[in-house]
Amino acid sequence: MTPNFPIISFHKNQFQIIQSEEYLSHTTILALSSPAEHIDNYEIDSNLDKWKYGIDGSNHKLTAWKKFLAKTFYNPVVKVNIVWKKIGSSNIKALKENIYKCLEMDDDILTQFIDAQTIIKHLTSAQTFNDICDTINKFIFELDVEELYKEFDEDLEIRSY
Repeated sequence: MTPNFPIISFHKNQFQIIQSEEYLSHTTILALSSPAEHIDNYEIDSNLDKWKYGIDGSNHKLTAWKKFLAKTFYNPVVKVNIVWKKIGSSNIKALKENIYKCLEMDDDILTQFIDAQTIIKHLTSAQTFNDICDTINKFIFELDVEELYKEFDEDLEIRSY
């Protein structure tokens, strides 16, 4: 059983939209040899199901030599299998609240061009998972400043550096 993509992946106080499992199916040898840092990760899919995933790298033999090289100058990307576990379900309200929390706690990573309150204001009208993804993409991940200025008649405050 796997989630219905796209998914919104949460880690600590950050999130991202992942369009397909292919994005997750490659990692580095160093990441395979390190303890899992994604214990508090969870994902919400487009059916509003809540998931966790693990990386199965059992098809890669991690020798001491490979681990040493991965920590120095040679850290190749390898294909891995993703193991999914459904851990519950969510709803639109809870999903938006999690996103709001991440935006409010963000340290100018997600909000480097558009402030959190502006993004939150536009997310409040989102009624579906796809509406949420479209809004997030529009204001964060696929930001087109010129289009936003046209659409919002230059009332939008966009940070410049």
